[in-house]
Amino acid sequence: MENDRARSSVIGSLHNSVLINVFLVLLLAVFFIVSSLNVKVHSKTLDSYIDDKYTLDRLNTLITETAESLLRLLVVETDRKYTHKNFLTILSQSEDFQAAFDQFYDATIKRKGISEQSLAREIEPVITELRRDIVKCVSLYRAGNIVAARNYYNKRLYGRTKQVRRFT
Repeated sequence: MENDRARSSVIGSLHNSVLINVFLVLLLAVFFIVSSLNVKVHSKTLDSYIDDKYTLDRLNTLITETAESLLRLLVVETDRKYTHKNFLTILSQSEDFQAAFDQFYDATIKRKGISEQSLAREIEPVITELRRDIVKCVSLYRAGNIVAARNYYNKRLYGRTKQVRRFT
């Protein structure tokens, strides 16, 4: 009888140990699943911030290259063949401003970044005006009014470029 009791107490304690181990394994599995889901959520958030940064860098690069090309055109260029090609490059890059900006704005909407959306709404008219100013400056240059084009660049375009660069 004592033997049966000893066996049942050993079996009972083994049974309890197995239950505890199974419970711990299940607890670890749940912890692992929750942790991996948490990492996935944070990874998506981080990816969206990286996309925002990439689109802003692209916008900044477009603006810098366009401003550089326009400044080179206004100050240095005398070769008409290159000048025409430069006109087309400048105008096409200025058209790309809006696409790059829209890409940034769409990314903020997906991420529900209220403050970024607000800043984007504030800077959008400046980008539109910057594009208009570039066209105006190129038009003045093409009309042969190089001095007016330079003045327009210095008074209007340079300031808007700095505004957008602060945003990016």
